[in-house]
Amino acid sequence: MPKVAQNTGFTAAVDAVVVVRGEVSRVTSWVERGTVPAYVIDIDGPWCAVVPAGPGHAQAPYDDPAQMIAARPVPMALRPSLAFVPTEKQAITVVQPRAWRSLPRWYVVQQGIGPVRAALPQASLGDLLSAGHDAHPEALERVLAQPDAAPADLLRGIMAALGVNAGHLLGLARTAKIDAVLVEPTAKAVRRFDKHVTDEREERAEIEGRVNTGEKS
Repeated sequence: MPKVAQNTGFTAAVDAVVVVRGEVSRVTSWVERGTVPAYVIDIDGPWCAVVPAGPGHAQAPYDDPAQMIAARPVPMALRPSLAFVPTEKQAITVVQPRAWRSLPRWYVVQQGIGPVRAALPQASLGDLLSAGHDAHPEALERVLAQPDAAPADLLRGIMAALGVNAGHLLGLARTAKIDAVLVEPTAKAVRRFDKHVTDEREERAEIEGRVNTGEKS
């Protein structure tokens, strides 16, 4: 069973916040089926926030909590979803629309430059606004017109423009007191993920070996 944590133990630089549509119990079950331990936080509006609580349990390089939790496919019942990841020079937003079989899409703002294309499926401003709740297009445009802002500050502005009341979860002090459910992924889920990665790696190596020896697949 997940543990309820009154003191979340957040550091001063939370490195990812994911918001999904759903009740805490359903979001908790989703986190348990993943590979990253996380806090589940009920916030205003239709959202639940998911914040990494530590390194992922999968084998490297799939143990990066921010990357794994932001890019993880979200089930239809919990979409649309949004992930917000600040890095040293980039403000990254990942949107997963409610559309059937839709893939995660990235919207990346480079500090000092503005929006840039990532080598991943691209999100449009329309994608972001559609995923938001009571979103304000003009406010979003004003936020994005400030590319020199620190990535975390820019993401807080994007959240506010999209009607996501989770900006306070970026950069919380260690002493912050927030009601949250601490959820650990199940060992079965982690084993399943690691096996999938291993199987894919072996299959890729086999195909590359055939190509290198001139065999036909």
